[in-house]
Parts: sequence; structure tokens; C-alpha cells
Amino acid sequence: MKYGRVLGVDDGYFERGTDSRAPLVGVVMKKCTLEEVHISFIEVDGNDATEKIMELIQLTKPSVTFLYGTVFGGTNVVDLYKIPVPVISVLERKPTERFYRTVGKYYPVIPLYTRRGKLHTVLHGIDEGTAVKVIETYQCSSKFPEPIRIADIIGREVGRKC
Repeated sequence: MKYGRVLGVDDGYFERGTDSRAPLVGVVMKKCTLEEVHISFIEVDGNDATEKIMELIQLTKPSVTFLYGTVFGGTNVVDLYKIPVPVISVLERKPTERFYRTVGKYYPVIPLYTRRGKLHTVLHGIDEGTAVKVIETYQCSSKFPEPIRIADIIGREVGRKC
């Protein structure tokens, strides 16, 4: 499998109870080179995250999409089965019981061991061995793949400014 250009997606800062929408940031990279940044918005606690991510995929045509989690903008759950390219969702920490009662019953969490450490992941359309190779290709400055690390940084700042 070729995995040249990848898309990394994360949501940004929002205040629950105050903000009706949250930023959604898409970062396109080829290895450790940033190629594109796209910013859109999703409903806080809505159900449009999957649709917005699919729009980003259509626009950027990545070979793999990294997600920083499986839930964005509060409770806006991504339907990984609708995503038309392989998905590697990286969770920041070991999932909680609440995760397993809600999202985890649909998506098994798989621990992957990379040269920079263990990551909790949810995979769709990609096997574990290939996922490790892709992750390691994009571990430019930390154990988290660079596209989602950068999307996280941009999302925090965009959310504070909007």
C-alpha cells in the first residue's frame, strides 16, 4: 500500500454550553512536510463530523486519514464505516469505561507498539502491521503522528480566536 499523502484531523477548542460549533482542522502532509491546512466547523454535540471529514477527504484525496480520536466537538461521533479511505484513529489515552459503553462497542481499541511507544488506536480499512508502518513514517517529533499533532495545535488556537 502506498501512503504518500495523509490527512490528519482534529477538532479545536470550544466552550460547551456557550459555543454551538467547534473548529475541525485537516492537515495534509507527505512524510514530515506540511502541504495543506483546511479549517471548517462542526456542530457541538451534533452529528455532522463524519460528513465534514468526508468533505476533507474528497478535497485532499489522501491515501490514509489519521483522526485524533473518534468523537469530535463533544459528542459528535465519527462513523468510521462511512470513511472511504483507510483510517487510523489515535486515542490520547487508554479508553475509559464510558468510551467502551458508547463508542467502543462499535470500534475495538487496538494497542499498537511503535518505535516511539505504545498508542491506543481504532483502525478501519487497514491492518495492524501496515498501520504501524504508516504511523512510524509520520512520527516526526513525538509518538503521535505529525498530521494530528499539528491539527491539534492549530485547532486549539483557531477555537480560542473564533
